[in-house]
Amino acid sequence: MKRIITPVILSSLFYAGCASATVLYDKDDNKVEIKGSLRLMLDGSSARAREEGTNKYKLEDESSRIGFRFERQIDEKLKALVYYEWGNDTQATEKKDDFNFTNRQAYGGLHYQGIGEIDFGRVTVPFESVHQSDYTYEWGNNGALYYGGKKTKRVGGGDNNYIKRISNTLKYMSDKYDGFRFGASYTLQDETNVNDINYAWSTAVYYDTTFNLHLRAGYAQQESNGSTESNADLRYYNVDPVKESIWGVSAKYDIPVWGLSFAIDYGGEKIEDGNTGDTNAYEPWGKTTHAKLFGLGTKWTFNDKQSVYATWAIRDGDEAADNYQETRTVLGTDYKFNKSVLVFLEYSSQNNRSNYDSDTKSDDKSALGLRYYF
Repeated sequence: MKRIITPVILSSLFYAGCASATVLYDKDDNKVEIKGSLRLMLDGSSARAREEGTNKYKLEDESSRIGFRFERQIDEKLKALVYYEWGNDTQATEKKDDFNFTNRQAYGGLHYQGIGEIDFGRVTVPFESVHQSDYTYEWGNNGALYYGGKKTKRVGGGDNNYIKRISNTLKYMSDKYDGFRFGASYTLQDETNVNDINYAWSTAVYYDTTFNLHLRAGYAQQESNGSTESNADLRYYNVDPVKESIWGVSAKYDIPVWGLSFAIDYGGEKIEDGNTGDTNAYEPWGKTTHAKLFGLGTKWTFNDKQSVYATWAIRDGDEAADNYQETRTVLGTDYKFNKSVLVFLEYSSQNNRSNYDSDTKSDDKSALGLRYYF
């Protein structure tokens, strides 16, 4: 059944794009918009090729999505809105090789002109927009602020799932005042297992100057459930709630006359009261882990259609995190046929190391991608 549904979905996405459908309805204070993108990619991985019987190259969907936005103008300044987005969710827990057309975002809210917008549902939290050094389409993984490293990730939680798209979340984003914007979010309990989120929150501030300098700063925190009556049937007792936090600052400077852009990200994360996070046992980690996060990026758009870009980033764990270190260097170029269609080519070199030989590995990746926006 999946083999039948998938091409139907993709063909419908492409058809909508060719039709240049954006505003579906705009009348009597009601407005309906459609937006989305078709994303296909041929990717190669040297690490995958080292697995016997596994091909180096795969042609796959790169998280295509389609979304509908409904607006109702209540008065001159107040409007109600609903947004629902479906797509192949590469942030979900299913294997990336599976096409899973599922809910990516779903929220309702109110926007008051001059004050801002408040939404509730499955949203992207304000911290998600702090990073700026990742100019890539695929292999940058949103830059150093989102790296999920091996040894740190093994400590209960540690995968930063509270700073991207998340359900049960109340979010506020202000309108822009003299270049400033502010955002904050609070997340209610998502699931009841030991290392699922009990609560989380994030905040961020953004400032865009009149001379093309863009500044961002943010902080986010979560606490897991630990052992509770709701997960007592799993027979994991006396497991402390894991506390995770992350902070980040960034700066980007654009030189439009030369088509140049430069950006830097810097941050850190901490995991307290961690555990091994194993599905068969939750042993205390016994140490508070820290990791420094740093990223650099640049992009040169040398004509109206083509650009080249580079990103370098590192996640550097401390002794408590077994000195786990992950570095990535990504080089790429893109070509825009028009405002809707582009292709890109990327190369990534990733190197991991720690106190354990099993963590030491490298992976050279390549990607040839096609995107169609509508």
